Amino acid sequence: MKIYFVRHGITQGNVERKYNGIIDEPLHQQGIEDLKEKRDIYKDIQFDYCYCSPLKRCQQSLDILFPQQKVDELRDDLIEMNFGDWAGITYEQKIKDLFEQGYTWDDFVDPENGETYESLFTRTTNFLTEVLEKHDNNATILVMCHGLVIASIMKKHYLVNDNMYSLSPDNGLGYIVDTTDNSIEKISFE
Repeated sequence: MKIYFVRHGITQGNVERKYNGIIDEPLHQQGIEDLKEKRDIYKDIQFDYCYCSPLKRCQQSLDILFPQQKVDELRDDLIEMNFGDWAGITYEQKIKDLFEQGYTWDDFVDPENGETYESLFTRTTNFLTEVLEKHDNNATILVMCHGLVIASIMKKHYLVNDNMYSLSPDNGLGYIVDTTDNSIEKISFE
């Protein structure tokens, strides 16, 4: 089985480098144009099944990157991490605050009034387990979702020695997991 984990396109929050999480914002115009440029990466792939986060940015990204692909399941367990009180704060400010408190890149700091990393790992693991049990070994699956959702799956199951934050793919890109030979390929755009 091949599973394509693809991150949505650029949003206003991404442009401003802010935590979005469950904020349901559409793609930014820059994100739309960027995805149109990346569409050719996927043009020859036929998917047997498609899972998608119900948030606007993922559904719009799916329509642009994969215009012929129907969504088989909109899944709440693919929604981005709920950043609680961090929503709307820039990455730079929050990272500075956390480093001043003594945290490092290897720490999982749960956002105040948001989702815990334990919860994120649990729901993404449950999703992955269901996909692996449901589909035939010859299936090609598309999962259109969010950066930390993809990073949590990679960190927990495939690239366990990597720093989780480095595993979040660029917008419109992601990873291909081939379960027949346990290989991981990063989707790239040159």
